[in-house]
This record gives sequence, C-alpha cells and structure tokens, in this order.
Amino acid sequence: MTTEEESLSTAEEESLSTAEEGYSVQRDFWRQAAESDGFDLENVKLRPGMNGVVTGLIPYDCQLYKRYPYRILVNLYAKVGLHRYNLFKGTSFELATLMKFNMLQNYMSSFYITLLAHDPDPAASSLQKTFQVRVDEQDYGTLHIRCSIARPKAEVSTEMSFRPHFHGGALADGIFKGELPDWPSDDALNDGKRFYVSGKPMIGFLCGARAYGIFKGELPDWPSDDAFNDGKRFYLVKESEWQSTDWISMYLELVITTTDRSITETRQKTEVLSQLEIVKVAIETANEDVEPPNERLKAKSAHVYITFKGLAEPRAPRRVFENGEHVERQAIVRRVMDHTGYLTLKGKLCGGEYIKKRSLALKSGEESQDCKKQARVG
Repeated sequence: MTTEEESLSTAEEESLSTAEEGYSVQRDFWRQAAESDGFDLENVKLRPGMNGVVTGLIPYDCQLYKRYPYRILVNLYAKVGLHRYNLFKGTSFELATLMKFNMLQNYMSSFYITLLAHDPDPAASSLQKTFQVRVDEQDYGTLHIRCSIARPKAEVSTEMSFRPHFHGGALADGIFKGELPDWPSDDALNDGKRFYVSGKPMIGFLCGARAYGIFKGELPDWPSDDAFNDGKRFYLVKESEWQSTDWISMYLELVITTTDRSITETRQKTEVLSQLEIVKVAIETANEDVEPPNERLKAKSAHVYITFKGLAEPRAPRRVFENGEHVERQAIVRRVMDHTGYLTLKGKLCGGEYIKKRSLALKSGEESQDCKKQARVG
C-alpha cells in the first residue's frame, strides 16, 4: 500500500469514526428528550464539544427572553392546545402566559409549549395550571396543524412512544436500526398496537384526527347565498355568540398568520390582527338535527365559514388580492377531533388571483376571477 493510499484509508476511518460518534450523540439526545415527550430539555446532557452539532429541538425561555421567533404563532398554538383541551373536557381554560417552548429546525416544525392557564369559571379553582401543548405543522404557507398533546403537566400519562414530527436528522433507534426485520406472522400482524393494516380505520397519533364524509380531502369552496339559507346544513352564528367565542377569532388569526409568515410583532399590534372585524360566521356540521342549534358550535367535526374585513393587504403564496380594509373577505377552517382528542385544523383564505410570480396587487375595486365566484354569507 502506498503512502497516499494509507493516508486516504486513515482519513476514511477518521471520517467514519466521527460520523458514528455523531450518530451516537444524536440518538442520545432524542433518548433524553423522549423522557419528557420533548417538553423539558433542561436536563439533557451532551458530550463536551457537541453543542451546535446535534440536529434537534431548539429551546426558548419566554420568561427570560422577551424576543423569540414566531412569537405570534407560538401564542396562537398555545391557545389551540387549550381549545383542544376545553373541547375534550368541557372546561374553559384561557392562556395566562407562555413559559417556554422547544421547536424543530424546519420550515414545517413541531412546537412543544409549556404555559400557564386559568379557568375563569367561578366554580373552578382560581389557581393557575401548568399545561403542555404539542402542535405539529403539516404544511407551510397555509393553515394545516395537528395538536396531539394538550394536558396539565401534573396529569402527564404518556401511552404512546415519543415520535418527533419532522425530526431533521434524529436517527432511528431500537427496532428501527440494523438489518431489516423478517416478515411478521399473521398472528403478529393482528397486533393493533404494533401494526397498522392499510384499509382498516386509522386511530391515534400516526394518522391524526379522523375525518369522514365532508370532513376529509380538500377544503370546500365558499357556498352560495342560497346554500347558506339551508338551515339544516348551516347554522348562522349570532353576533353575540361569536363575540363571546374566542376560538372563532383565533381560527381567523391562524389562517392569516400561517398564510403570511412575514407578520411581525409590530405589524400584529398596529396593522393586521388588531384591525380584523368579523362580519358573519356560519358553521357546518355532520349532525344537522341538533337542539338547540347553537350546540353545533361544540361539534368535534365542523367547517367554520368566516366573513371579515380589516385586512388591508392580504398575502398568500402565488396569489394577489384586492387591497383595502373595507373589502369583505372569506376564510374557511375545518376542525376535526377524534375520540382520543387529537385535533386537526385546516384552513384557507378564499379568493385572490393565482399568478406565476407575485406582481402588483389588484387595484381597489377590481375583483379577481376567484373572488367573483365567492358568495358572501347572508
């Protein structure tokens, strides 16, 4: 073997050794993160010199540092978690303050949020509770999220193994490393905890919230005026109801902020969310014969149709809109929560003209073809 070949062999061995060490550190990080389901990283220990090397969760302390990324979204995602818990438990917890959160280093991220919440119900305890909320983004540039964890920290009871969403380099461990397994026996395939068999109903975390009938696939088009007059299909929410129902405005804010990621804390306060004004709301559920009709607001599966104004300059990927705060716009949000409590929210901002490249927005008063097809509620 020549000196050059020996040097190359040595370099390859060193590179392989470094890679194996990196894999080991990566696995060790996720093993420790799994002990708290990704919420508490304070006790995660890395080998000396490995900080910044591991691709994992990034921690942010909201109490220690007032400036942290995605401030608006994290606040809304925390509220989504409480909304999920309230729907499932029949409570009315509200966000008091954000404590901390951990997130993945991806465009479509997972957020592990720790927060304080209180229940304003006079019959409830006045003490604040610490909650843990996990939200996984399913798409970028539009509202499509899944909330799989929303619980008081004191009541943690994890039944499913920890699986980081898009774990960005987190390496497989346990049965998911080494040689591929042998084909399981028929009896083994009947083990529902170990296997999911295609064609059977999907449950739990792996499939997210289940949706049937109208609550699956693409979001619907905006209904016509005549359609909204169908009292069995739609419930037109009274103004007093949507004003006292904070999750309707939360849905609208989620559609806007997930569609336009450029919204900053300053814009949020002075230009965007604070200017929104809901005009009309309709809700569509699978069960049409509900008494009283406003009980449909509590439905686990629903389409929420929101007409609003106050959004001067809508922004969405590959679309332009008519500008102006006076313009009435439409947003649709689908809510689906399964029997386990997993909540999926999917939404869109209606209208606008699709273009290949962003150009000048439509002049005031000029209506896009998509907008012409959109009928307003009422």
